[in-house]
Amino acid sequence: MSLHVQKVNHPEDLDKVFAIRKIVFVDEQNCPPELEWEHEDESIHFLATNNGQPCGACRWRKTDNGYKLERFAVLKDFRGQG
Repeated sequence: MSLHVQKVNHPEDLDKVFAIRKIVFVDEQNCPPELEWEHEDESIHFLATNNGQPCGACRWRKTDNGYKLERFAVLKDFRGQG
């Protein structure tokens, strides 16, 4: 396994992040889509890949109370592998 996490700098990588979050949060956990897609413009996004295949995502954003780490998502096929 070759896990790599990088900051998202390109629109096509952001599309991969959003696709992972849709699968995990909207489809699997039934999160309302309108709640899943808030604060996107003020967030810094990260994409995890395993052997080049997108497998996870997260983001952080600055709030009035400090930095908030959130929206950690891992696709089902990659969970539990450390």
